[in-house]
Amino acid sequence: MKKILIIMSLMFLLMGNANAMTLSPTGNTNVKRGDTISVYLTLKRSESEKKISAVDGKISFDESRIIFDKREGLIEGWTSLSDISNNGPFNFSNFKFDNLISETSKNIVTMKYKVKDDAPFGNSTITISNVSATDEKGDLVNISGGSFTYKVLSNIDTLKEIKINDEIIEGFNENTKKYTKNVSGNTSKVNISVTKKDNTETVTGTLDNIELKYGENKINIIVTSEAGTKSTYEITINREDN
Repeated sequence: MKKILIIMSLMFLLMGNANAMTLSPTGNTNVKRGDTISVYLTLKRSESEKKISAVDGKISFDESRIIFDKREGLIEGWTSLSDISNNGPFNFSNFKFDNLISETSKNIVTMKYKVKDDAPFGNSTITISNVSATDEKGDLVNISGGSFTYKVLSNIDTLKEIKINDEIIEGFNENTKKYTKNVSGNTSKVNISVTKKDNTETVTGTLDNIELKYGENKINIIVTSEAGTKSTYEITINREDN
């Protein structure tokens, strides 16, 4: 199963009264069914702020699209009191106060999510809310939540309909990829029109004013999905030789 690493940041902006945490992408935000998404929980603070000893909040997302897989890379010396899970709270703390966050930008943990094999296509969000942090004195620091939008790309690469000179191909089925059409010798050109099954698809191939020689003429219609998968419909048009 192909894994695409999508690096996103959950950023705690600790700057006086303008404290805020946002979820920001730092990589490709387009995903496919079966992919793994890696999200970095990153604390950002100003140099004037006190060191940070704990962070907590709630992460929410659409479980019909992605599911929490695992976390890794938690800062050394930090403990998870309420681990990250599906649509639940999280808390990461350092009770020994021996490895507090003093950097202006620090990755606390990496969270990994799996895109479901039947995930609905389109946009969705991961949201952080109910956020707070504790400094080296044990005082709470208020932080705002944020959200990030990612997109599950469609892998649909089939057609709903194919017409030759405005006539629907008899017995057309989107999963049947080869068709034969017989035309009279007087038919020197044809036009092919198609109806996409998904609006994000790209259709390539010569479809307009196709000149026919006598005998067999093969025409390929290539359909490419938003996710990059492809299928080819092969149309054979037999022009009678008068």
